[in-house]
Amino acid sequence: MRTENDSSDRSKAGITICKRQPSFTFLSTTRSDSASLAPFKNSALPSRSSYGARQHRDDLSGSGRHATANAALPSVSAVTPSSGSRSGGTRVTITGAGFSPGATVMFGLGPASVASATVVNSQEIIAVSPPAYSFPVVYVTVTTSAGTSAPVATARFTYIGTGYDLVGSDGGVFVFGGGFFQEGFYGSLPEIGIHVANIAGIVSTNADTGYYLVGSDGGVFAFNATFANSLPGIGVHVDNIVGIIPTLDDQGYFLVGRDGGVFSLNAPFMNSLPGIGVHVNDVVGIASTADDRGYWLVGSDGTVYAFGDAHSYGSAPTGAVGITATRDGGGYWVVGTNGGVSAFGDATDFGDLPRLGVAVNDVVSIVASADDLGYNLIASDGGVFTFGDAQYKGSLPALGVQVSNIVGAVAA
Repeated sequence: MRTENDSSDRSKAGITICKRQPSFTFLSTTRSDSASLAPFKNSALPSRSSYGARQHRDDLSGSGRHATANAALPSVSAVTPSSGSRSGGTRVTITGAGFSPGATVMFGLGPASVASATVVNSQEIIAVSPPAYSFPVVYVTVTTSAGTSAPVATARFTYIGTGYDLVGSDGGVFVFGGGFFQEGFYGSLPEIGIHVANIAGIVSTNADTGYYLVGSDGGVFAFNATFANSLPGIGVHVDNIVGIIPTLDDQGYFLVGRDGGVFSLNAPFMNSLPGIGVHVNDVVGIASTADDRGYWLVGSDGTVYAFGDAHSYGSAPTGAVGITATRDGGGYWVVGTNGGVSAFGDATDFGDLPRLGVAVNDVVSIVASADDLGYNLIASDGGVFTFGDAQYKGSLPALGVQVSNIVGAVAA
């Protein structure tokens, strides 16, 4: 049931709420009209230092040294799932070549980055991720007597937090629980003096170091994230965009409209409903597979449409408002406005509001926990309902904040 046990007063900067009272440093934003926005700092709040806008990466420049003569270095071609909890404990399958008994697996650098691992054969290792040691995105490397595998994009692993960010239709962002850097807050539209009422959704970068807001017109606001253009920026005029998801490398994104039209901005296009002759006007969400080669769309009637390498695992009851995929892309959850949750594929059912006897009609989003063993349901008033191992970090009603315009949420 709804847990609202945090009633402490909080200061507000525009529409931004944080669990502490820091000043918020706006790092890097690009508007949908491509105009550059200068860095902004809220001087009304106590100042604190910023981590800066750089996306940190492990320095693995020494990887591959000390190779044994005439022996092939190990290589990593896939890490599944490619993300997990910052507390560690995620079971990860590492696929590649040149693995041998006694191989060492590391998630980043340093003694604390060594993972418990079992070599299945020369092409597969099962490892358990250690707790996050330094940065949210690390390279998974394998070391054998021949040397260490190279840090390549297919070997990246992202540590995900246990908090969540909520966004309002005015682009105000509420942060609960914090991210790896900046306490999960990277800016909001009211804070930088932008006044809109058409924000349709929010999505975090896969590196968990920023987020995007998208408007119903396809305008994209990138906060500490790469801007890959927008629909107004390319001369496309619509007013029906309902969702956005980033590419795996955070260099592009997909936008989806209520008609099921998909716009791929620096992202691989895998077709759309108009493209296959399906005419609807009720699409409410989009989720992607783990490799950027497919995506699912869901309509308000619960119908799920699969494109590219996405597999259809079933459709949900009518009243759907959102969809989110499991980390490995082997399943998905569909949530309804009544808080009903339908689990498909390898997604696990952890319960929902109707089965608890809780009657609502304002749920707008579902946020899965980093290990896929729980989820939070978010309501339009900022209420939060927690299931499985998902953690409750607070809600707007618990803070005494009264709104009715929350349109989306993401893990932070």
